[in-house]
Amino acid sequence: MVRPLLMLCVLACVGVFGVGCTPDVSDKDIASIDLSAVRRMVQSEKPGSYKLVDARKSAEYRLGHLPGAISLPITAIPENAKLDPAIADSGSVVVYGANPGSGLARGVAKRIYLAGQKKVRLFEGGFDAWVAAGLPVEKPKDGSDEPAKP
Repeated sequence: MVRPLLMLCVLACVGVFGVGCTPDVSDKDIASIDLSAVRRMVQSEKPGSYKLVDARKSAEYRLGHLPGAISLPITAIPENAKLDPAIADSGSVVVYGANPGSGLARGVAKRIYLAGQKKVRLFEGGFDAWVAAGLPVEKPKDGSDEPAKP
């Protein structure tokens, strides 16, 4: 009887506080970016001017991701963490998840924002929208979580 009650309490806390939500960052702080803007960014902008962050699980990332993206699941960013210089020093950061309902992508975007990168945007269509548009997908050549080298 105690165990089911404990599990219910844990689930209630997760539901109330949410995954990746912080009291210091609201959804209004995170700007959205659409598919056409992300496509233009990937196809025409200089690589150092932005960083693509894949918020999905590492296993999903290894199956395919947006060109040049790095894998950064929410579990890899503790709250109040310092950002990797590659993310902190980017002109802007675009975070995406699997689809428009990705709470994990929103959570990663909020943690990046909270860590100091204020030019973070959320690609709400995510990986599913990218693939549905027939755009190229990249896979790591060595099975690691690092982006494939051109």
